Amino acid sequence: MKVSVIIPVYNVSPYISRCLDSVVAQTNTDLECILVDDCGTDNSIKIVLQFISEYKGAVRFSVLHHYENQGLSAARNSGIKAASGEYIYFLDSDDAIMPNCIETLTALAAKYPEADLIQGGTIRETGKIMNNWSKSDLPEYCDNKNELPQLILQRSYRTAWNKLIKRDFIIKHSLYFPVGLIMEDHYWTWYLAKNVNAVAFTNKGTYFYYLNKDSIVNSPTKTMRIRRYTSYLKIAHSIASDLFEWTGSLKCQRMYVGEAFVSALEDVARIHSVWHWLRFWTFICQSSWKWRKKCSWGRIYFLLCLLPPPCFLTLFKGWRWRLRQNVLSKI
Repeated sequence: MKVSVIIPVYNVSPYISRCLDSVVAQTNTDLECILVDDCGTDNSIKIVLQFISEYKGAVRFSVLHHYENQGLSAARNSGIKAASGEYIYFLDSDDAIMPNCIETLTALAAKYPEADLIQGGTIRETGKIMNNWSKSDLPEYCDNKNELPQLILQRSYRTAWNKLIKRDFIIKHSLYFPVGLIMEDHYWTWYLAKNVNAVAFTNKGTYFYYLNKDSIVNSPTKTMRIRRYTSYLKIAHSIASDLFEWTGSLKCQRMYVGEAFVSALEDVARIHSVWHWLRFWTFICQSSWKWRKKCSWGRIYFLLCLLPPPCFLTLFKGWRWRLRQNVLSKI
């Protein structure tokens, strides 16, 4: 089965060769690798073009060029539209994959043809599997509609990368990424969980996650914190509105919405700006009023924790864990 590996490229010159080396080292070479040039300011795309010109192997490379920087979401969307494989695999350009990654995941896809997505284990730079995955943590296969939301939203990685996904499934459910937002994986995973019918997991490490301090997720700059928290608020609003249209919901789904608010709060607390605090609190109050008919005591308690003075506790170590265990679990 043919796989389309999609790699957005933007200011990753120190890492892109490592990423491409891992693609051409795959034991399964029935691959097309689509690189999307998102108009970075370094020489990343020059490195890509040089690499492709010197490569003589079986992997089929193509490069898509954006005319202006549009962000990670748009780059992935361009890759989806250009893909011709039966399955799509998203790979971030500052990470890498194990040599048997695609072979391992396609073997599971062949074993469980009903699975819409297959996910592998992720290895940190230390060599350890993230979240200490083992066979007892996740089932190899699940098609139980009551269990799938918890598996995807809580127990596995809420990322687009390291998932082998049927291209037809993505197209059918319009699982494109929200252009203009960052932290788009949180948004995308919600709609993935909403539509998926079956999944397969392997405890084998297939993906190398490298900590990049300048990445969107990890950057400590004020500008990036502002972008993160505003995106998280928009994402929380979108998925909460979607959730409240349903007649019923699961605790894992409500917690997932709450975690978007908590993620926004963590960045607001570190910006040290009264204006941004007021903006955040205004959003919380407006959301509370809009969803007042869907409120419960647990949700009211959670929303109060996002307002002063409890919200200032976010600066203390371990606060998020306590909020998740004692408050989010009750919404």
